[in-house]
Amino acid sequence: MRRLAGLCGLGEVRAALLKRVNDLVSASRDGAPPAHAANVVLAGDTGSGRTAVSALYAKCLAETGVLRNGAVHRIALSKVFARSPGEARAYTAALLADADGGVLELDLDTAFTARPAAERTAVWDALVAHAERTPQTALALRGPQSRLGDLMRERPDVARCFDLFLRFPAYTAEEVAELICRRLTARGHEVDEATRGALVARLADRPLADGARGAHRLADRMAERVSPERATAAATPAEPSLPGPGAAAHRQTTPPVPAGNKEPAAFLAGGLAAHD
Repeated sequence: MRRLAGLCGLGEVRAALLKRVNDLVSASRDGAPPAHAANVVLAGDTGSGRTAVSALYAKCLAETGVLRNGAVHRIALSKVFARSPGEARAYTAALLADADGGVLELDLDTAFTARPAAERTAVWDALVAHAERTPQTALALRGPQSRLGDLMRERPDVARCFDLFLRFPAYTAEEVAELICRRLTARGHEVDEATRGALVARLADRPLADGARGAHRLADRMAERVSPERATAAATPAEPSLPGPGAAAHRQTTPPVPAGNKEPAAFLAGGLAAHD
């Protein structure tokens, strides 16, 4: 729950999921949660945070005892065999069996929309039929908002399988900068305020096209510009200290700016060049 609460941005998504988890826990104390109560729709574009959110949601459901495990099993709907209704039902049952006790995440990808109408119908019919019988497995359906909205209008029976429809907005420049800084911190770097400010200004002027994915790629590019010698020296404490209970791992104490380059904006130019 703590990691879900600490998500960068996505305030409405975060609040809705935290409330849903708490509601599911309360319902579990009174008996079995209602059918479909844990199923969610994740509507957004590439890089909007859906993958991270579904993983954290699954962990929350497992930690609170709503599901047996926090595993997420992902498959594109275009990969679901459906040459006949019987094949679609059998394959969907196998997918749910593999995801038993966890989350089955289904991607409404472009290739699926190009399949013959009969095959698409067979997949949705199979999903609806099996969703009623597998309350121990949560379903997450992801895709672009417009495509998912059309589906819910055209197939109200599919819509009834999902109690929560979450819309993922685009990240702001400040939120993308925060994602970059968190990635750099995870790699052992401390980001100074000048670098953070330059990031926000640069991203406000030229946003990344792919949100969180682009933020992580850019952070990795920035980290690679730190010389290995400087990184090693910064990560090594000057004087060894005795480890103690709860001692944190050492982090590089220098900001992620290459030696000899004192201008954060100049440092960022190289990292952002690939996104221009």
